[in-house]
Order: sequence, then structure tokens, then C-alpha cells
Amino acid sequence: PCRETIFHDLTCACGRSSIPPPQPCGTPTPSCPHQCIVPQPCGHPASHQCHFGDCPPCVVPVTRECVGGHVMLRNIPCGSKDIRCNQPCGKNRQCGLHACARPCHPSPCDPPPANGEASSSSGGKVSCGQLCGVPRRECKHTCNAPCHPSSPCPDVRCEHRATITCSCGRISTTVPCSAGGAYNGDSTFDISVMQQPPMALQPVESNGKRA
Repeated sequence: PCRETIFHDLTCACGRSSIPPPQPCGTPTPSCPHQCIVPQPCGHPASHQCHFGDCPPCVVPVTRECVGGHVMLRNIPCGSKDIRCNQPCGKNRQCGLHACARPCHPSPCDPPPANGEASSSSGGKVSCGQLCGVPRRECKHTCNAPCHPSSPCPDVRCEHRATITCSCGRISTTVPCSAGGAYNGDSTFDISVMQQPPMALQPVESNGKRA
């Protein structure tokens, strides 16, 4: 340890508590029981004790809006910065077609476009990465391709599962919808599963009734 001696008062940050000299070098500053006197940027009185360095965030309960702009939340510590509710974001994505499904979050919903990509500010539209979800023209099932705002839905066969049944309703099975797209010869089904019904199979509505 240092053998030097301190011949001046050791004071706290506010100066209201002190230790008189002489004191050996390395003696810590005194702890102060008084409230911090540093003006808080929010205007609230400090609720913490005297200290050196930056003040901790203010803990006075206030009403604040969440970062997504959905609701006003009460009893939020004044110094809180990232205040989030549990609602989905709901803001428009960069594609202009889909709403952001992430929980409440600060803006933006999408990262800035990479160099060379179109951006909404320049008039172009960029994929948001969500599934397209647009109803197909042939069967009204939704398009499962990734978001493609600047191009039509791809012309591929629909893979949604559909239930078909024989004309008497006793035999049914589930098969791919297969509407749309160019025929590629792979839409064959195991006829033994359907026990070779003597009549053509008919589509069944979602409620179980024949169409």
C-alpha cells in the first residue's frame, strides 16, 4: 500500500459528507446518506442517493406510449426507453402488400435494402419475406411463394390438400389440389387407397357435404 498521507478532506459527490485529514492514501470517499442533488433531465426529483458518475434512470411511474404507437401504458418507470406492448406491429412492410406480424417493436419493420435493390422511397418494392397469401385464380387456395410484389404469382401446381369422395360418399381420400401450373406428369395417386371406386370421385366441401 501507498505510504503517503492525504491532508485534505475526502468528500462525497454532493459535498455534504466528508472525512477530515489526515488519512492514508487510498482511503475511499465517504458514503453519503443524502439524496442526489443533480438535476434530472426529465424534471423529476432524484430518488437515489448521492453518488459519483452518471445518474441511474428515473424510476418515477409515468404513462408512456409503446414504441409501436399502439397503446398508452401506465406505471412505466420514467427512464424506460424500449417500452413494448404485446400487440402485433401491423405496420405496412416494404413490399406494400403485407402487414408486419412481429410483436410491438421500434421502427423500421424491414432492414434497409442492400445496394442495388429497389426501395420504397425510390418507387420500387422489395419482398418482405412473408408468404404471398394471394388467392390463386384456379382454386382460390392461397399462394405459398415468398412475397413477390413486382411479379405475378408463379405458375405452379397447387399443393394444398383437398378431400375427394366417391359419388355415394362412402369412400374418400385426401389428395393435392393440383390446380393451375403446367402438367408435368407427376399428379398420379395410388388407386388402391380409394379401392377403385366404379364412378368418378366428386369434391367435398369443408363442411363434409358433396359439392
